[in-house]
Amino acid sequence: MRFVERGWVSLKLNPSYLLAMKILAIADIHNNVACVRKLRAQELNDYDAIAIAGDIGTHGATEIFEILTTFKCPIVYVHGNWDRLPEDAKFGARAYLVHLEVF
Repeated sequence: MRFVERGWVSLKLNPSYLLAMKILAIADIHNNVACVRKLRAQELNDYDAIAIAGDIGTHGATEIFEILTTFKCPIVYVHGNWDRLPEDAKFGARAYLVHLEVF
């Protein structure tokens, strides 16, 4: 930091401040395992998190999460109206259901 004549402050930014979080956002998969396979084949492992905004599908959910966990980052998801999964369904150590309990 240095001061100039008029009292302005000039800052040198550390490049680490310029880093951004990369999130892969997905919604409305509707049991389309083939689409998730294609997505995985096209994308690198450079995401900080995956966010799934519902409608994963009941029948393909296990296989879909098996594919997505190969990204090696946390997965957060919510159930949609297409999802008939038990609340205690587990899809790996890095997959987190983030539904809030509504009273």
